[in-house]
Parts: sequence; C-alpha cells; structure tokens
Amino acid sequence: MLSLLSTLEHSLKSRKKHALHATSVTNVCVGLLSGLKAILTLRSQQLEMEILNAVQGIFQSILVEGSISESQRRASSDGLGLLARLGNDMFTVRLAYSQSVQLEQTTSDEEKSL
Repeated sequence: MLSLLSTLEHSLKSRKKHALHATSVTNVCVGLLSGLKAILTLRSQQLEMEILNAVQGIFQSILVEGSISESQRRASSDGLGLLARLGNDMFTVRLAYSQSVQLEQTTSDEEKSL
C-alpha cells in the first residue's frame, strides 16, 4: 500500500509540466477518495499512521498547486475530511494544525504580494 502511494505521489510531482497532469490529478483524487470511502464503510481495520500520513501528503500537495480545478480542490478537501474521520484523535489534531499553518502561510504570501 505504501509503495502504491509513493508511486502516486512521485507521478504527481514528475508530471507537473506534462500535458496530462490535470488528468493525473483527477485520477489520483478519484482513486484515493473511493478507497477511503470504502474503508470508512467497511471499518474492518484501522489504517496505519504511515498510510494516513502518505495520503495526507498527496492531498495537501494537490491543494497547494495553483493550477488545479475547483473539483480537484474539492476532492482533495473531501479526502482530508475522510482522513480525519479514519484517523485517531492525535492524527486529526495534527491534520487540523497542519492545515491551519498552511492557511496562515498562504494568507501571509497573498498579503505580501499586494
């Protein structure tokens, strides 16, 4: 599972200048979202922290891209929400903290550009 997530993350990073990058981002979002929804439905076992962190990293890297569409941004945000439901309390707190730090940095960068 971790090797698959690593491959997805590498693919997203290496294809940023590729013509099919938007399609790759959409496919990654769809695949990860459907997998997370299935896991949430089954609730057969809890995901390891490494897997949660890897998926979080993928969704966050998609969100910081400037060229993504609204639907890709929404799918990534939905994915982070599902991760918060799947993870334990500590993971959810760390996820919320990292999102707030990222939001502060983005806001700060936008203010500097004005």
